[in-house]
Amino acid sequence: MLKEGDPAPDFELPDAEMNMVRLSDLRGKPVVIYFY
Repeated sequence: MLKEGDPAPDFELPDAEMNMVRLSDLRGKPVVIYFY
């Protein structure tokens, strides 16, 4: 379990167009992740 302030682990998920995107590909950019 992560604690507040811990770095997120790198993972890969499909975007809205079903292209796979790694969290590390977005380093330095604002990121919003929705889980439902």
